[in-house]
Amino acid sequence: MRTGDDRHARPRRSSSTEGLPKERACQTGLLHWRPSGLAGGFQGELLRSGDVGYDEARTVWNGMFDCSPAVIARCAGVDDVVAAVNFAREHGLLVAVRGGGHSAVGYGTCDDGLVIDLSPMKGIEIDPAARTVRAQAGLTWGGVRR
Repeated sequence: MRTGDDRHARPRRSSSTEGLPKERACQTGLLHWRPSGLAGGFQGELLRSGDVGYDEARTVWNGMFDCSPAVIARCAGVDDVVAAVNFAREHGLLVAVRGGGHSAVGYGTCDDGLVIDLSPMKGIEIDPAARTVRAQAGLTWGGVRR
């Protein structure tokens, strides 16, 4: 039974790097991750603590969640997403996925894990004849209306 202040608390998720010093995250390869095996490599941006843009990229809409992921993978396309998911699975890492960044319960971020940030993926295809729209995961409703 939940009471009072904990009713909006986000469930705790564990990670192979959570609660460990950054040296441990480094040992798993997370802090030095450079995806390989893709034609041309990772096309998006990889941000770590101390990098220009890291603090802005880790901030989510709900300011109650002030997390510090080990790495933020700002994916430019599907190949980047696949590389990030595969890396996380191979290393048993905690993963948070961010689309438009409006998760009220903070699921778009995590501490010491890998945030797969889809917000740069804002492509949209409109087929007026079929009356359909295909939108990438980083697009918000505001972007669809434009």
